[in-house]
Amino acid sequence: MRFGLLAARSGRNAQNIIEAFADGRISGEVAAVIGNQCNEHFVTSVQDDRLPSLFLNHENYESRGAFEKPVLEALLDAKVDIAVSCSFSRILTKDFLDHSPSVVNSHPSILPAFQGRDADGDRPVDAAVKYGVQVLGATVHFVDELLDHGPVIIQGVISREPNESNQQLIEKVLAVEDRIKVQALA
Repeated sequence: MRFGLLAARSGRNAQNIIEAFADGRISGEVAAVIGNQCNEHFVTSVQDDRLPSLFLNHENYESRGAFEKPVLEALLDAKVDIAVSCSFSRILTKDFLDHSPSVVNSHPSILPAFQGRDADGDRPVDAAVKYGVQVLGATVHFVDELLDHGPVIIQGVISREPNESNQQLIEKVLAVEDRIKVQALA
């Protein structure tokens, strides 16, 4: 299988998947890395690995559709079977999804709970802690036109320990998210 990684910012999530391909935990190949607002360290790392790549910034496009056009073209040109959102900082439109390979995403909550940010702008783990949940986790799912929605592939959970800080919980949730995303792609 040929995978296309849709990456953003630090590329932490994408780098974890690239490493899983390199050490054989996922079979197939990374056929394309498409980045949006990626930091220089990640861009250099991808180029050093000689992975086919395209780096864009959505702010340089007049519309969501105009930004999605080169992203879709890159996926199709690379003959990608599965696109993987790696913290990609854009909500994909129905038109894009109708013409692209299947897109897989991960989210740091047990969906459908704590989708996106809450009304106060809190991220999923912070919103879960504020709500008082004792079990947190992550979800890997197929992407559809709704935010943090689509058929679930796999979920992983952790228990909240007494006196854990939000940062400690975020780190535990991200570790689960990394593990189950690799498991889902494998």
